[in-house]
Amino acid sequence: MHEDILQTLIEARYADGRALTEDEITGLILTIMFAGHHTSGVTFSWIAILLGQHPHIARRLVEEQRQILGDREQLTYDDLQQMKLLEGTIKEALRLFPPIHLVMRRVLKEFDFGGYHVPREEDKKSPYGHIAFGAGRHRCMGIVFAQLQLRALWSHLLRHFEFELLESSYPVDYTNLIAGPTPPCRIRYRRV
Repeated sequence: MHEDILQTLIEARYADGRALTEDEITGLILTIMFAGHHTSGVTFSWIAILLGQHPHIARRLVEEQRQILGDREQLTYDDLQQMKLLEGTIKEALRLFPPIHLVMRRVLKEFDFGGYHVPREEDKKSPYGHIAFGAGRHRCMGIVFAQLQLRALWSHLLRHFEFELLESSYPVDYTNLIAGPTPPCRIRYRRV
């Protein structure tokens, strides 16, 4: 028997033994299906822009692809795991331009709940912080899939195309929950 996410959600239970409602399961499935694709797409765009702005990194990434794959076209999971420079490039793009740029989980006012005292949190923002996928219990469940998907896509593109930026700047569009580049976001590509 193969497990799948829908069956896992149907069988899931809260600490008190209660099952998830159909509405909760539907909401989780929609979140998994759509939120992840949109955030990955925005991250994909930022990586393209950053590689266009830093062609020396793009050249190093192409060399990494040659070293790992040689003449092979087919990627394996092990190949993706070896792509450390590409992995670091993706993580740096996420650090610089997290698609979800606001995480609202800070206790602003102390309170008591269920016999526990919850103190006010101090602002511990770090300029080097990485919030792209959240953390702890609220961490994105699609983090591994998203990073592997981006590595696979960029592996193919780096081996088959060269890119050139067509805009002088790519400001962040903060008018949406997902912060992508402000349109138009044009890039020229050429098959190599």
